[in-house]
This record gives sequence, structure tokens and C-alpha cells, in this order.
Amino acid sequence: MKASVLVFCLGLLLGGCSSVTSQFPVGLDDYQVTAKDWAGTWLCGDALITIKVKDEAKGILQLAWIEEKSGNLQFESIICQVSKGRKWLFANVLEESGKKADGTYFWGKIAKEDRKIVIWRPSVAAFREAVAAKRLQAMASTTDPNKTDTYRDDSVHLLDKPETIIDLVESGGSTYFEWEEPMILIKFGN
Repeated sequence: MKASVLVFCLGLLLGGCSSVTSQFPVGLDDYQVTAKDWAGTWLCGDALITIKVKDEAKGILQLAWIEEKSGNLQFESIICQVSKGRKWLFANVLEESGKKADGTYFWGKIAKEDRKIVIWRPSVAAFREAVAAKRLQAMASTTDPNKTDTYRDDSVHLLDKPETIIDLVESGGSTYFEWEEPMILIKFGN
């Protein structure tokens, strides 16, 4: 699995592919992580990801890896926060390679079991249906790059508060995530 596929699975891809983003980080409360359980080197396919715990009490993690771009190796890094919903945990990207999210948060459902982290990305089709049924609000999409009040390509950018999104996905969660294609990280070494 290439690192760019890793980023896509996290729902972190910042370029023109389909994604579900939110105007606000998705979560209701901070989730306390422990460095002992979360920090270290993790294997995802054939990519190695290093996780550093930046703030245990707030669930702030830094993930870093090396990616090949234009024939050169390049360091990539994101800062994300693990937050509590009512029943589930969510991960939100706060910063990507030094660039803050500022109103466009990539997010997903996350679960941690012993030496494994599983991340599910939101289903674009399910969120499009929720917006069409007026269960959620989203910025309109367009292919016109000159329009600043719309969201480009076939992505969904949610405008609702986190509580609204969480209530919807936790009550109808079987349809709102790509359950068949989770990203799985396995802790490598100690």
C-alpha cells in the first residue's frame, strides 16, 4: 500500500478525489490516549508510519511517513485528534505537512485494539444521500474552480455541528462508512 493510499483511507486526501469533510472536527469530547499504547512504528500494508503522541489528555497524535514524489523521497506528516462521540471514537486531521485544516476537516471512525488501529472512511454516497434527504447540510459542489462559495468535485463538505453528524452516523452507522475497506495499522516491534 503506497503512502498516498494510506492518506486516502484516512480520509485525508487533500486533492481532487471524493471525500467527506466537515466544517468542524467531528467529536464531542477529548479522548485521552496513552503514549505507551499509541506511540511507535506501525505497519500499514507495505508502509511504515511513526506515531508520536503530542498531547495525551486531548488525544493529539502526529503521524509521519516517507513518500515518493517525482522520483524523490519526501517526509509527510499529519497532526490528528482522536475524539469521543456518544458511542464511537473519531479521528480528525488538524494539520497536514504544516498546513492547518481551518474549516475543512478530514475525518473517520477509529477503533484501537491492543496492537491494532482500524480506521474507516466516511461513505461519500451515503453522505450525498443524507444531504439530498435534508438530514445534513453541505456546501454545494461544482466543477468551476472560480467559484469560492462551493466545494469542488464530487466530495461532500458538511456544514452541520459535530453533534448532528454524530447523532446521524451513530444511529445509522451501518451505511455511513466504508466498512469493507478499513485501513488497518499493526504495531511493529515494541
